[in-house]
Amino acid sequence: FDRFMINLGVPKYHRQLAYLNALASIKYLGLNPAKWLLNRTQPYMFTGPLVGYERVFAALPKTYQALAGKPVTIRGVQFTAEELAQTARLDLQDFRWMAGMERYLPEGFGKATELLMMPFTAAEAPNRMQSLIAGIDWGWEILERMLGDPVRRQALMDGKTFPMRADEKRIYDRFRHKLPQWAARIEQGEAMEAVLKDASKNVGRWVVDTTQFRQDISDMPMFISKGGAVGRTLFQFMNFAVKQMEFLFSPTTPVATKMKTFAALAFGAGLFGLPFMDEIDWA
Repeated sequence: FDRFMINLGVPKYHRQLAYLNALASIKYLGLNPAKWLLNRTQPYMFTGPLVGYERVFAALPKTYQALAGKPVTIRGVQFTAEELAQTARLDLQDFRWMAGMERYLPEGFGKATELLMMPFTAAEAPNRMQSLIAGIDWGWEILERMLGDPVRRQALMDGKTFPMRADEKRIYDRFRHKLPQWAARIEQGEAMEAVLKDASKNVGRWVVDTTQFRQDISDMPMFISKGGAVGRTLFQFMNFAVKQMEFLFSPTTPVATKMKTFAALAFGAGLFGLPFMDEIDWA
């Protein structure tokens, strides 16, 4: 795409496209407090079907407690606000919907864009924190079953499998290389609570990345990440729909989770609000 612009002889097209990208973001996502409410539904649409809606709702007061800088207790163990923020990747820039295009904007224009996007982007931190806390609680319950049994611990260290529930299988498939390490730490005398805390934070971060989508350039579809400035502007609003479809149609997503997610999306936006309906309409 960029080569095409160069061949056309368009000067400073990166900056021109960055302006267009920013203005489109403000037009469609900014200047509207209702966008905050819309964005805040994401933990209920995606995290809930994966880890359980009761955990997502239970995590809500703890979310704002952590965002206020106060420690949070999960499964009887205290987590500091700083470690939760780091685990949830709250340091990710609010500009990530521009896929790196923000670097072509003058500083003043960039700050103005960031301010005007606040109603929408202000939902990102609570979304990620709520999903993290729910994910830690979910992961702790599963890991306690897998690591708390000496027979299972030994099997994990020996590289052997054992009968697993569906949620245990999903954790095993995702963390098969870390589970033996966690099991070994317990066998070597480290406190079970300390290992479970560390391991459940790993699961929580994975839940955040899976359900809230990292949206950094390494996590975007190739037609956006490799599309240059033109591709990132043409398809700037396609990434979220693509990530939704990856979650819904991934072979690693349990069927029950897919059905719950479909139901939540259909309930919230109707059948024509499902992520692939726009693409069908365009076709």
